[in-house]
Amino acid sequence: ENISCVRGGHAMMSSVSGTGCMLAALLAAAIVASSNLPTPLSTHKTAEVLCTAVSACAQEVMNDEPTLGPEGFRAKLIDKMYHVSLS
Repeated sequence: ENISCVRGGHAMMSSVSGTGCMLAALLAAAIVASSNLPTPLSTHKTAEVLCTAVSACAQEVMNDEPTLGPEGFRAKLIDKMYHVSLS
């Protein structure tokens, strides 16, 4: 059994509808994409890496603009995640 706890992110994530859905969609895409790597990651490791990336992006967004409201945060998080790659 594999269990991981990813800490970090920002409290704003719980104030914005859709961040969990975004994470689920990105996770599905990352699992499929990572299966095409020369050395594929396990599903568990892929989830761990992606959750860490989303948490880091959320924290960066709010560090850069601490006065953002929920709608601004959502847009900036999506933009930040757009630039994340598996490599």
